[in-house]
Amino acid sequence: MTRKTLTEEEIKSKYNSISECLAICYIQSKRILEDAEILNMDTKPIKEDLACFTQEFMQLCM
Repeated sequence: MTRKTLTEEEIKSKYNSISECLAICYIQSKRILEDAEILNMDTKPIKEDLACFTQEFMQLCM
């Protein structure tokens, strides 16, 4: 099944939504890590998961 190609307006709208989502994800990730450190939690698994996601996203953008 073939998907419909997005229009220029749809691309711009979706890009703006993704940009906002990434900004929110960054802020929430930073807060989670800060709070985890305050609670003396092991942040290594969280950081590894975030790094993996970031790496995958960066490859998509290259």
